[in-house]
Amino acid sequence: MRKPGRLTGIAAAMILLATACLCMAEDQPGTKIEKIVVKAGQDAARNPGQVLDLQIEVLGPVERGILGGKGQHVPVPNHPVVFSVMDPEKTGAKIIGDGSAITDAGGKARCKVEVGHKFGDQYFKAKATDSEGNTQTAIIRLVAGVTISGQDQEGAAGSYLDKPLSLTVNGEDGQPAKDVRVFFRVEGGPRNGTVDDDHVFTDGEGKASTKLKLPKHTGKVNVVAEIAGPSYFARGIRFTATSVNKMAIMLTLAGGLALFIFGMKHMSEGLQRVAGEKMKIILKMFTRNRFIAIVTGAIVAGSIQSSSACTVMTVGFVNAGLISLRQAIGVVFGANIGTTVTGQIISFRLTDVAFPAIAAGLLITMIVRNRSNKAYGDALMGFGMLFLGIMLMGETLRPLGESPSFKALFQSFDCKPVNGVMPIGNVLCSLMIGTMVTILIQSSSATVGLTMALAGSGLLNFWTAVPIILGDNIGTTTTALLASIGTNRAARRTALAHSLFNVCGATYMLILFYVPAPWSDSGRPFFIELVNYATRGDVFADIPENIERHIANAHSLFNVVNVLMFIPLVGVLERLCTFLIPREQEDEQPSYLEPRLLNQPSIALDQAIKELGYMSSLSFKSISDAFHSMRTFDPRLEQKLNRREDMIDKLQGDITEYISKLSQRVLNEEQSRMLAPLMHAVNDAERIGDHAENLFELAQLRNSKKLEFSESAFVELEEMFAAVSEQFNDVLQAIEKHDPSSATKALKLEELINQFDHDLHTNHVDRLEAGSCNCQAGVIFLDMVANLEKVGDHLTNIAERMKLVMELAEENA
Repeated sequence: MRKPGRLTGIAAAMILLATACLCMAEDQPGTKIEKIVVKAGQDAARNPGQVLDLQIEVLGPVERGILGGKGQHVPVPNHPVVFSVMDPEKTGAKIIGDGSAITDAGGKARCKVEVGHKFGDQYFKAKATDSEGNTQTAIIRLVAGVTISGQDQEGAAGSYLDKPLSLTVNGEDGQPAKDVRVFFRVEGGPRNGTVDDDHVFTDGEGKASTKLKLPKHTGKVNVVAEIAGPSYFARGIRFTATSVNKMAIMLTLAGGLALFIFGMKHMSEGLQRVAGEKMKIILKMFTRNRFIAIVTGAIVAGSIQSSSACTVMTVGFVNAGLISLRQAIGVVFGANIGTTVTGQIISFRLTDVAFPAIAAGLLITMIVRNRSNKAYGDALMGFGMLFLGIMLMGETLRPLGESPSFKALFQSFDCKPVNGVMPIGNVLCSLMIGTMVTILIQSSSATVGLTMALAGSGLLNFWTAVPIILGDNIGTTTTALLASIGTNRAARRTALAHSLFNVCGATYMLILFYVPAPWSDSGRPFFIELVNYATRGDVFADIPENIERHIANAHSLFNVVNVLMFIPLVGVLERLCTFLIPREQEDEQPSYLEPRLLNQPSIALDQAIKELGYMSSLSFKSISDAFHSMRTFDPRLEQKLNRREDMIDKLQGDITEYISKLSQRVLNEEQSRMLAPLMHAVNDAERIGDHAENLFELAQLRNSKKLEFSESAFVELEEMFAAVSEQFNDVLQAIEKHDPSSATKALKLEELINQFDHDLHTNHVDRLEAGSCNCQAGVIFLDMVANLEKVGDHLTNIAERMKLVMELAEENA
């Protein structure tokens, strides 16, 4: 274990070094400033003398992502900003302090101001100058002498808000201003809601109110008020409310999620068909080297965009005897890494390509005639549907980011630290939610996508998203557990290893939630701080930055770290699974006809050929036993031959049914043409078993009637049987080794067997004429020769068909 341990340490060091380099390359702020954005305080309405917090964000140049795109402005940390009042003598507004501030790690700067006595608009300025002398300015406007109420309400779509929208106008003397005209207007027109009174006069308390009827759809409603009087004038006083149509939200969200899952399934199936022919090459990479097995699992899961499909396929490989438990464990480890590719793709926000991808994919499937090439169109169409589902979910959830009721729902299991510690109850609740959602929808990628959509809408913070992602990793193991039902012990152990791997990983990661990061003074947990450190933007800022990318990286980093932790423990995990699922008796013969491999036609065909080889070997054993009973008859052999014949008949049915099911899958032309010769070869192998019964019945008849063969007759039969046996061995070699030369040799032996048939008939006639042969014994002798010749014919048929199958396989490769 020492050598893998050293390799694991080296791999971990390399990953941390790469992460650090990535951080230095991506997060190093530039000094150039391109703009300043107001984050808090804009258009605020306050009475004179009130203190208000202003907040701005200083942004540098746009940095593009790995795949290009629009990119985003990078926050500029640790940069000086100066706040000032515009026209302070006229308004009386003040800056509390000297007006200087320094941006934080997220590029944010704050300043407290005191509202002046002058009624109406008051302006403040935030200014920052970069190292090149370029100055950027942001103007922050607030309204003095006005207060508002009824702000940020939520109501059912199509109904009135519970409280009216009200504003109070106060004069410079601090007294309420009566009979001041106030206009209310819903932005976007009547379809976005209506007010009962669009213009109102203030009452004796200086208050003007109106009732708002919400639109029938979900969304944010903006109402703008304007004060217009001889002594009072102010514009752009803004009220916001949220209209919630719960039924429409549930239906649209369910539709978006269904579209996402359908797109993921469509894309995965398309990619599996595209990569299907390469699966045999990938399988050759499976060795006892656990590192190659991990890389192979990651490649397969990343290529077909489904860890569940990869794991189920692996269970099928183990059940079919293609790979060992230890190899399968390595593949499962790699599949967990490969599946994180989906989250990374989603985090790039490629929603703009959704409709073009669907259109292009549909066009390919309509134009291209080759069924294999249609898979490219299916994969592209699924890719577009996936992002269309993400876009639909995002647009549905985004308006709910400001909804008090939805905020309260998600805050009920919020994992944000309380007194510096993540609440363990909420953490476990979030973990369980992630697990149950993944079990319900049977797609870890869909859970990750939904989590990103919720986080992007502001309903879910990063603290809560990470435990949900951990639960998602536990939930995805149920697919393999379900797939292992009815399989052999090795396959069930593989599914158990997958579950133990993810459960143990989630468990120690939960423990790390309560271990502070040693390199940071923030006191935040080790793993969560590591993700933020390795990802551009501050996810802990007031308005989280780049949160979807943080979630995708958390998913990837968890699985990479988990694999690194378990690489030295592959043997331990294997022994633990063997202990938990012990071998109570000799394990059953692995069935090559693994139904989970039907979606990989190239591999499924190989499995059917292997089962044909097993069936042919049973037929050969029966022929051999029946023939040798001619010299030394054993009545107990009959029961053995009958059991073997039943097995051969069952195999014929099983292989025929498997090939029939395979014919219903999407096959290319060469694969389709392989099915008929395979089916005929199976029938020939079954007929050979029937001839074994005939040979035994002849031996039984000879024994019961005490008929004797001449020694020369025995010698001739044994010479002919030797030729048949050699042909049998060549046919089995052609089937098991995919060796065309063995098939050619078997075909050449047909001439020798036919010559034996002719010569033995001639010799028998000579013996009859010489009077050295009993007539009844002669009939049995000739029947035996005829049966051996028929066996040779069936073997010739199998050899011809296997040669055709191998030629088609060569073309398909």
